Amino acid sequence: MIRLTPLITALALLAACATPPPGTSDNPVTPADPPHTFSVDDLGMESVTIPAGWFWMGSFGDEVSEADRDELPRHRVWLDAYEIGVTEVTNAQFAAFLNDARPTPEERLSWVIIRTDLERGGYQRTYPTEIREVAPGVFVADPQRVDHPVTSVSWHGAVAMARWLTERTGRVHRLPTEAEWECAARGGLSGAPYPWGIAPPDQSEHVFGRGWGLNSNMAPTEPAGSGVPNELGLHRVADNVWEWTGDWYQADWYSLSPDRNPTGPEEGTERVLRGGSWDTPAEKLRVADRRRLPPDAIHANAGFRLVREIAAPQR
Repeated sequence: MIRLTPLITALALLAACATPPPGTSDNPVTPADPPHTFSVDDLGMESVTIPAGWFWMGSFGDEVSEADRDELPRHRVWLDAYEIGVTEVTNAQFAAFLNDARPTPEERLSWVIIRTDLERGGYQRTYPTEIREVAPGVFVADPQRVDHPVTSVSWHGAVAMARWLTERTGRVHRLPTEAEWECAARGGLSGAPYPWGIAPPDQSEHVFGRGWGLNSNMAPTEPAGSGVPNELGLHRVADNVWEWTGDWYQADWYSLSPDRNPTGPEEGTERVLRGGSWDTPAEKLRVADRRRLPPDAIHANAGFRLVREIAAPQR
């Protein structure tokens, strides 16, 4: 049994993504209570608290091309407080999940494609994540990619890990909604196209525009905790890998979405991913950019980070 214990530590000043209600200043609000992080002992997972508040979601009209009209209209959204992962889930963390969850071979293949799948002679056209099955049901992350984000993982695989963490901790873990992801990624910069501001991404600092070549090579990702974090402390939130969200995709959803705690359309055929990745052009690293894939799709540039819901106070 994996022991999971939250460790609460104080942070220095944390810029909130929360903003005041419509009709007041757009300047971010400093939360009344000190923000905190928690650590899951055996997995090394950390999250940061995003305080409740309003934020602007979507793009300015002059920021998007005709192909990106699904980022409009820009609109105000209220979110209750939540906690979100400081980093994307890593190969080591996903391997630990597989070892404890003990999926059937068929189930595991629907969640993630690993290096062993290629070495066994299958999936030759697939680019795997760097995890190996060293014995039946025993999974180990490659020592060179332990702290890199898990890739080639489906939406179903991400949801399965979230449910496993929920069972192990007694606290609800899940994929972020689109709104939760964007609020955290903006980090308080409500009018900026990128998590770090208005400057276009630079390949010396951000992971994009890379090629992979032969799938016998490792993915051109960087460690999930590398790079300069945004104002809320999130690493690699706009590059490295696309990140699955919990929402179904709908092109005109922003015209229909409720303004409080939206969770996306009730049905659909594709789930939304956010954040850009190692192989995308620079413009796909914009915070408002939306991508979608079927939930059973397994792509070499897709990973995820998780939300942990804040427990209701005891009465």
